[in-house]
Amino acid sequence: MRRIAVFCALAVLVVVVWDGALLAEPPGVPSAFVATRRAVPTDPIASDMIVLYEARQLDASVANAAIAAAMQAGGAGLVIDSGEIGLYAVMRGTRAVQVAPPGMRYPMSTDVIPPELAGRTMSRQVARVLATGQLVMGATSATLRGAKAGDIVVVQGWNGNTYRFRVGLVASDDLIGGSELLISPAVAQSIGFSRPSDVVIWGFRSRAAINAALAAHGLVKTTIRIRRSWDPPDPDVLLTQAQLKVKGGEFAYSGSGFGITLQPGWIASHISHVALGLGITANCHNVVIPALRSALAEVAADHLAGAIDVSNTNHFGGCFNPEEISALGSTTGGFVSRHTWGWAIDMNTIENPEGAPPTMNCSVVRIFRKWGFAWGGNFLQGDGMHFEYVGERRDQLPYPSRFCPNIVSPSSGFSLGMTARSQLFAPNM
Repeated sequence: MRRIAVFCALAVLVVVVWDGALLAEPPGVPSAFVATRRAVPTDPIASDMIVLYEARQLDASVANAAIAAAMQAGGAGLVIDSGEIGLYAVMRGTRAVQVAPPGMRYPMSTDVIPPELAGRTMSRQVARVLATGQLVMGATSATLRGAKAGDIVVVQGWNGNTYRFRVGLVASDDLIGGSELLISPAVAQSIGFSRPSDVVIWGFRSRAAINAALAAHGLVKTTIRIRRSWDPPDPDVLLTQAQLKVKGGEFAYSGSGFGITLQPGWIASHISHVALGLGITANCHNVVIPALRSALAEVAADHLAGAIDVSNTNHFGGCFNPEEISALGSTTGGFVSRHTWGWAIDMNTIENPEGAPPTMNCSVVRIFRKWGFAWGGNFLQGDGMHFEYVGERRDQLPYPSRFCPNIVSPSSGFSLGMTARSQLFAPNM
């Protein structure tokens, strides 16, 4: 998510600090998203909300249709941007709380939230902090780095420059949807942060009304994900980045694309080359290895070994593959792949290419869910080869998955150790 070297360098950087200027009217989103300029009502904080998105980057026509649906149902909607910001340091006065190694940065999942949206879906306090140009940091991420309100974070903008911002509030993950950082549109504009990713909808008359409106506007389709704050738990939802860092450890990195380099010592401390079973060997995260072995042992015991292409998995699959993935249609907004943590395994890559309907054996899928893995076959951009560790059973959830649904009673009562609201801004899978 350079001890002496970075601290000295900060003294000579030209930086921007947003500390006290009240932003009366945050800048609008790109002109293509015309419907987002609609005034929003002064309703109380919404208990129900929806986040709608596409794979990687949001299309303007989809955004406008979603906002039209929100209006039809008596609610409102706004487009938000999301991506990752590189964190160089957290400072408390002149003392460094956390500093990345020289030339490196910690990846921080970040959402751009207009203050008026925060005030109607999160809290008035979050809205006030964002309106003054300060940042809101998620509680889990703050704990990871020992940060607190009043600290200064030193970050890399998408324009390549370095900036300093004050943490105005540390907020619960449930309240802010699982983000590590929230920033206002004005702050985002100042650092070149622009990637429309989601439409947030709230204030509608009823759940039935918004569901009917979304369907009427042609938004209920397999290329669009609709996350509702009241949804049942999804067996294939991923951990937020902050949750992943808690379980798998945080690293700093340098570079971009396929050429990123992780901080010295992290790989040796967290990644091991091991035999997993069925003849599969891979470089995987130490935390994930026991669950992988148990899942593959059960696959073998259930006489399903033939469903896994061992040769393909060994040569083209595996766990550890450091990379930063750029958003489709964008030269900015890259996010660090979960394979950088060695946290997921790819298998049967030829039969299950990304974007194609999955062909993975559903019994194998359910075994992996049992041992704590989410499966990529139900991602928006289907990724049937991909099994990502989440650390809790996912085979007892009666969620109506499109592919390989679990075979359980709808009244099983099984739940996850997270709320749907805390996952609203989880990775766009």
